[in-house]
Amino acid sequence: MKNLMLICTLIMFLGTSLFAQNSVKPISVKKKSTTQTTNQNTTEAPTKSQSSPSNTYKTKKSKKANRNYQDSYNPGNYGQKSLTENRTVISTRPLSLVFKQPNLKVEHAFGRNISAGGELTYFTGLNSGIKVDPFVRLYMDKHNNAPQGFYMQGKFSYGSHEKEVGDIEIDSDEITTGDNPISFNNDKRFSAWGGGFGLGSQWFVGASDNLSIDLFAGLKRYKATNGGAVDNTLFNWTRNWPVEMRFSVGYAF
Repeated sequence: MKNLMLICTLIMFLGTSLFAQNSVKPISVKKKSTTQTTNQNTTEAPTKSQSSPSNTYKTKKSKKANRNYQDSYNPGNYGQKSLTENRTVISTRPLSLVFKQPNLKVEHAFGRNISAGGELTYFTGLNSGIKVDPFVRLYMDKHNNAPQGFYMQGKFSYGSHEKEVGDIEIDSDEITTGDNPISFNNDKRFSAWGGGFGLGSQWFVGASDNLSIDLFAGLKRYKATNGGAVDNTLFNWTRNWPVEMRFSVGYAF
């Protein structure tokens, strides 16, 4: 009887041990699997964040904005478009068309600060004729290149105009002989010379920066040389105003 009880006790002990081992092993495996899953999620999270389209777009946008900022404040890069584009301007003064004095101006930039050109004006009415104004401009805007920005201008002027009346000439020898001492010089044209200087500003607007606007103010002298007493006086009153203010619009390319 005692032996039988000892055998039953041993069998129960072995069964309990086996049951304990089987119940502990799944728990250990499950715990290990949870740990691996957690490590995988932790490892994959940065990869997903790095490949996010939103973060990639923000990074590219930030780099582009930083590059544009540096270019805009780099003296070597700022205004390069003005050297490669919009170096020539063809313009006219709208008010000159109203007063029947059509004109055309052409300007071309030869460097970062220098431009040169010429203006042709046709006068109608009193002392009608043609006037040519070759000019040179020095641009002083640090943030723009010629032909855009603030500038100083110097010019030379030459014109050929029609006389309104002939020159009256008196021959003293004919006075003593009793002949008609008064005659008229019927030359129909006379010349005018002059020049001037002033300050102005020109800039470009529009979707492609092709529309030019030019404001100018300065002093000039444009005087007849061989027009005779009457025509010289008339010309000085109509064409030789010392102050000039101009507004021009045109096309830049």
